[in-house]
Amino acid sequence: VPARLDVQEGQQEAARRPGGGEAAARDVPSLEREQGLCAEEHAGDLRFQVLRGGAIGGGALLALLLYCDVVNAQLPAMTLQYITKLVLRSDHRSVVCTRGGEVAGGVTYRPFVHGEPDGGFAELAFCVVRSEH
Repeated sequence: VPARLDVQEGQQEAARRPGGGEAAARDVPSLEREQGLCAEEHAGDLRFQVLRGGAIGGGALLALLLYCDVVNAQLPAMTLQYITKLVLRSDHRSVVCTRGGEVAGGVTYRPFVHGEPDGGFAELAFCVVRSEH
């Protein structure tokens, strides 16, 4: 995939600069990084799933529970019980991002539908990304 090669070449060039290595890899322009992420998504290595708490089963439940672990790792002041309670509520949605088969992060929100006092509004509960990503 050409976009992925461009990013790798940019990272190699950054690593050759003085003070190269991982810090220099961050100098890769954001457009090239975005192209690389789009290529990962196109290849199926980067996925986004919209999941709803409540009556769920199988893979969706497992993805939500793994996402709860990520939230707990990134927000250690919150108890896992509280995080799980919100994520699994039927009135909350979670957009879970997986990268290479591993949960990389996500967003949990509670939508307010039209016709309610705050119609067209969403309350964010969590927005996390694993520190490795």
